[in-house]
Amino acid sequence: MREIEIEARSGGSPGLSFPMRNLSRHLVEALLAAVLNASNSGVCFVNNDGIVGYANRCLADFFGLDVGALVGVRHADVVSRSLLAQVQDPVAFAGSLERLGTHVEETTLDEVVVARPALRILERYSAPVYGDQEQLLGRVYVYADMTEVRQLDQNKDAFLSLVSHELRTPVTSIKGYAQLLQRRARTEHPSEQTMIAYATIERQTSRMQELIDMLLDVSRLESGRLRLDARDVNVSDLVGRVAEMVQMTSDAHEIALRVPAKSVWLEADEHRLEQVLVNLLANGIRYTPEGGTITLSLKEIDGAVQIAVRDEGVGISTHSLDKVFERFYRAEGVPESQGLGVGLYITRGIVERHGGSIRVESAPGRGSTFTVTLPLRLAPDYDH
Repeated sequence: MREIEIEARSGGSPGLSFPMRNLSRHLVEALLAAVLNASNSGVCFVNNDGIVGYANRCLADFFGLDVGALVGVRHADVVSRSLLAQVQDPVAFAGSLERLGTHVEETTLDEVVVARPALRILERYSAPVYGDQEQLLGRVYVYADMTEVRQLDQNKDAFLSLVSHELRTPVTSIKGYAQLLQRRARTEHPSEQTMIAYATIERQTSRMQELIDMLLDVSRLESGRLRLDARDVNVSDLVGRVAEMVQMTSDAHEIALRVPAKSVWLEADEHRLEQVLVNLLANGIRYTPEGGTITLSLKEIDGAVQIAVRDEGVGISTHSLDKVFERFYRAEGVPESQGLGVGLYITRGIVERHGGSIRVESAPGRGSTFTVTLPLRLAPDYDH
């Protein structure tokens, strides 16, 4: 009888070893097989000779096959004879597996759409498997069914788009009537309290319009319907105008402008680029203490335009840096009343739509710098 030891570690505590006496290797293998067969994920192991050494029932069910038709068969034969006929994009599926065959030590995460026997969206994790002596034994594939999750996301996006469109018309009407009342007030001279009420209605409906427009942009980005009206833009003039406009919204902060003497031009959607700049500057003002400076700089480098917004705010913690561009993400300590948490998500979407990139550098207590890099010309095949 073989004694098996399992070592568990937690946090900074020393390892805890305890013997699992009375468990034979055969029993451990049987337990592992039972766990894998009870899993909701499809699991497959392919050894170094390219033979399928293990496949669970869930994997077979995903592709409408029998486990017996998988185990002991060359993986390449399983793919060519059975799997390619089941997936939505056979060329991409075969190409991804071929690539893994030449990058044996690579860990990957991608998506596979199965068309038959039922439509499924599978998230595929693949990684090399090593033995006790660090020798490569083969590769494991784990398929997780994300169909319901994706459907929920689609339903949520559709609901978001519908609500945004339905809200837009009444909000526009309310704002229009508020402006009409303000114009009539110039001749009718109502009380000061009434004038304040008119101004408040217009201000709040303007804010509602901004929020609705942001939700619509989120919907457009998610569905790939964000269009660009591209033309040649003098970015030097644009950053100057935006800096002046945003500066008017805050007397407690200074916006410092750093632009080259020679005008910088690029092909872009001027309205969307202005939206990016406003979002980044407003974000800097939001997190910078009164009296602080937000620096907006522009330069042309290596055939691209680089725009940077540096603030003197509270900074971003390391574990939050990868999340700041996520949809509906809110920084720690931000009141619920301040925005929807989609400004940076939209900003990244617009930048990437132009074929560019955005990154952030930050540390707690040291402020943040958001850097946007855009190509001088859009790709010839970009979708208007």
